[in-house]
Amino acid sequence: MRHTTRGIICSLFFFCISFGQIPSGGVVRDLTFFGEEMNDSILYRPWSSLLPVHSAPAIVGQRSLKFVVKSHWAGFHVFWGGPPNTGWWGADTSVFWPQSNSELRFWVRSTVGGMQIQINAYAYERLIGPVGTVSVPAANRWQLCVLPIPASVDSLPLKGFEFSFGPVRPIVYFDDFKITSVRMYAGNGNPGPPTDFNVAMDYIAASQVGYAPQMPKQFTSPVNFSSYEILRASDSVVVFRGGGPIRSVTSHLIGGATVYVGDFSSFTAPGRFYISAGGKRSLPFNINVNVFDEPVRVAQRFFYYQRAFTAITMPYAEGPWVHPSDSMKAPPGIRKGWHDAGDLTVYFPTMAQTIWWLLESWMDFQPFNDSTNIPESGNGIPDVLDEARWGLEWVLSMQDSSGGFWGNTCAEGGNGYYYGTSTPNTINYYLRSVPPRVQNTAKATAVLAYASKVFAPFDSVFAAQCLSAAEAGWSWIMLNPTQTNDTDFGNCNVYSQGTDPSLIQSNKQWAAAALLYATGNAYYDTLFHSLYQPIVWISSYSKSDGFAGKLYLR
Repeated sequence: MRHTTRGIICSLFFFCISFGQIPSGGVVRDLTFFGEEMNDSILYRPWSSLLPVHSAPAIVGQRSLKFVVKSHWAGFHVFWGGPPNTGWWGADTSVFWPQSNSELRFWVRSTVGGMQIQINAYAYERLIGPVGTVSVPAANRWQLCVLPIPASVDSLPLKGFEFSFGPVRPIVYFDDFKITSVRMYAGNGNPGPPTDFNVAMDYIAASQVGYAPQMPKQFTSPVNFSSYEILRASDSVVVFRGGGPIRSVTSHLIGGATVYVGDFSSFTAPGRFYISAGGKRSLPFNINVNVFDEPVRVAQRFFYYQRAFTAITMPYAEGPWVHPSDSMKAPPGIRKGWHDAGDLTVYFPTMAQTIWWLLESWMDFQPFNDSTNIPESGNGIPDVLDEARWGLEWVLSMQDSSGGFWGNTCAEGGNGYYYGTSTPNTINYYLRSVPPRVQNTAKATAVLAYASKVFAPFDSVFAAQCLSAAEAGWSWIMLNPTQTNDTDFGNCNVYSQGTDPSLIQSNKQWAAAALLYATGNAYYDTLFHSLYQPIVWISSYSKSDGFAGKLYLR
């Protein structure tokens, strides 16, 4: 049902589908990206006799919603990027590009039946105009609206949509806005052409981080080729020639297209080069023995900027992003840790898996660098372990006197802080939320037991503290097997695993593997096997079976 005529703005008319049920609920946050939903809700009242008619916007939700009321019509705007009160297109140049199968979906419920909603599109720095109209046939019933975005706006850098109701002044509820199949851009300056699939497939793909001389080296080409050349970037002199692809790959992840894989592992000369094959070329890349040093340093230093309950200062900040200490806002006894993201809460599930990967990076690669310019640099302990300890000390501070571990350090007010508008020192005080539960206590036991083994050569006192806390955590789990609902019923909408028996078992399995690794006690070996279940998930904040298996193999 898409309009295929380019260069015009068409008005498509659709009826919403009536349902007796209600959608899922929440607060509108952001546009969707590759199928992720804005899975929250708002109540919109475009007019009230208690309020004057005006055009001043009000922020509702997070970085995404703008209300506008005028004398002859009522409506609101859903925007991507920038505080809504800084103009029609926001303060920044975050945009999305619709693709050929993009749709706008939302639930609506109105006090007025037969209401028509006109939907206008806004592009970067300009109004596009109407892209469709939907009719809400029934009053006081939730109805699902699906509007294919017309092809006339494909690949235009859109900021958002305006919903207007003409002279009708209903009470309207909206929920579950979803914009599918869009490409996103967030940054400063003119967004330029869309970075969509077609543009990406104009190039041969090679690693932009680069390659070490002796490592396997491959590239992918969007076209088949019988041979390829490697050219020096400085003067385009051919320095190496190779044959055709070693294999091809077809995937729905790249629109059902096929790419052709070339191999140049035998080319080991250092320098900066690009690849030419089948009439296409790659962007330049480096081959060097230290090609990964700077990316690794940048990734490792990221954690410093996320540190909680401390000041971020020069010279460690290495740039303009600094803030005073927020330590006075921590709950009593709570210290260190990392802010999870822009909402600033410190979550146990993400903390545990982050600490795990830092410890794993040490065990796998032994990065001895003690000079990444964090406050602990130069103390004789590798900086990656100093950073892991910053997280571990937060875990230790979250242990209850009973031996169990609290779940989160929640920024008071929950997740309602607008990303980019708050810093740790400008928000309210933090609360310790989610009392000890099996899930978080098992995760704490796992990372603390693992850390006791890792830190033993560097700080035996700290290692012993970690192991003692881990063993106390396991004792708590044995005494409180039914304390499993880790849902936060307070201020924070946090990650939880509820009472899922498989997830609970995998967390305990992870803890048993870590205690076995730390102590060598056969009891934990027996325990691990009694808890064992096949490893299914790629591990994440909510799935720990892979962590358990990998640690057992150590």
